[in-house]
This record gives sequence, C-alpha cells and structure tokens, in this order.
Amino acid sequence: MKWLIWRASVVWLLLIAVCTVGIAIGRIQDVPNIFQELGFDTCDGEVCFRGIKLGTDWHTAQALLPMAMAEGDSLELPVNMDNILGIRLSQSSDQTVRFIGIDLADPRKMKVPATSAGAIVAQYGAPCRVDLYSGNGVPRIMLLIYPTLTVFVDAASVVLPSTSNFRLRPESPVVGFWITGTQNNGRCANTTSQYVGPWQGFTSTDVYRARYSRALNGRQR
Repeated sequence: MKWLIWRASVVWLLLIAVCTVGIAIGRIQDVPNIFQELGFDTCDGEVCFRGIKLGTDWHTAQALLPMAMAEGDSLELPVNMDNILGIRLSQSSDQTVRFIGIDLADPRKMKVPATSAGAIVAQYGAPCRVDLYSGNGVPRIMLLIYPTLTVFVDAASVVLPSTSNFRLRPESPVVGFWITGTQNNGRCANTTSQYVGPWQGFTSTDVYRARYSRALNGRQR
C-alpha cells in the first residue's frame, strides 16, 4: 500500500513538473518582440538590422535597404506600425554606419509597442551595464547597455506609480532602442558609480543603488 502511495506521489509530482515547464515555455514563446519582426538580429556576435551593423559601408547599407529614403547623412526606412514611424540609420565621417535607431511617431507615448525588457534580455542576453538615468532626480528610465546596443526601459512601477522605488520588471516597456557605440552612454569596462554599474537582474532601482554604493565603498577603502 505504501509503495502504491509513493508511486502515485512520484507520478503526480512529475505531472506538475511537466505542466510547469510547458507553461513556462509557452509564456516565453508568446512574448512579443517587435524588433525581431522588424529585422533586428545578431550578425557575427553583434546587434544588427537586416544584415547591417555598426561600421557597415554606407553604400552597402543603401543597397540592402532600397526602400529607404535619403535625408542628408541619414536613411529613413518607413515602417508606420502602431507607434513606430520608421528605422533611422546615420552615417559617420568615414562613410560607414554609426547609428541605427527607431523613430517613434509620437514620443509622448513613451513606448515602443509589443516588446518589453524581458524580451530584450531573452534575445540578447543580460546587458553588461545598467544606467539609472536620472534626468529629474528620479531614475524612472533605466538604460540597458550592451557593447553595441543601448535600450531605454521605463521602470516606473505599475502598482505604485508615485513611489520613488522604481522597479525593472520583465514586462517593463521599452521606450528606446539604439544600435550605437557604448561611448555615448558608458562602456562595458567602465568602473561602477552611484548610478551606473553591472547588471543586477530584474529588481528595484533601490537595490541597484544600494549594491552600487557597497561596491563604491569597498573600492574606496
């Protein structure tokens, strides 16, 4: 009798584990990622757009995007999808691509549709640095920094929007996506400061600041 109960318990636990894994996989597969649909990918280990990455010859980029419109030293590829107006590429003085980003039709909406911080991390892995951007003293926007990519995420709490304890969540909306050199927002090898440092996962900005402060105090001793 005990053997039957033990066997039934094992089978029950196995069924729970299978169902849990199935649900988790389903949720991951259901996470929308507009960047993949638009053509953002990884080329030779670097973030790219339809085969174009930083340093690509400008004439090559033009040939790969025949529908793009030239505007001075930039190319604008119309998208007209929800709040996305188009994809903009800028050239450097040496006639190569130096920037690829998304133009929002209405920046006041502060949201790139159909994506999230979790989808970005799932596609590109954990960022090398996180910048708690504080334009007005409140770190609502967090910058996820990769070697050639900077993603702006709105970390405002969906539960307590008035609190100063903002939190980075897997569902936190993306509000900006730039393929660019990290010298614009800090390099991966930069030392930790009060607001910039290594990835600490999906947690509150208070946790980020506390850990960065401990790292600073330890280095100053």
